[in-house]
Amino acid sequence: MPNEYIKLPVESGSNSGTVQVFTSNATSGGAATETLPVIGLLTTDIIISVTQKTNGSANLPFLAWSGQINNNINGHWIDDPGIGAILLVAIKR
Repeated sequence: MPNEYIKLPVESGSNSGTVQVFTSNATSGGAATETLPVIGLLTTDIIISVTQKTNGSANLPFLAWSGQINNNINGHWIDDPGIGAILLVAIKR
């Protein structure tokens, strides 16, 4: 799936920049925490929100994120989300 993003200008003094939204690659299943590629995510980006766009095959809700690094983020579920869960990551850059 191609990475989707929306780029919106933010103009407010020292808070200027852009807001962008990226999609992660789908989960592969097998663990409650998965490292997901988010192409374009930078370690220096300010994460505004991370939400679940698509449920995995286990149909579990997304709980939290951690471990932001270039092009990756960790997603946490209560149990193995199964195959196919996709996250939306909104950032300010």
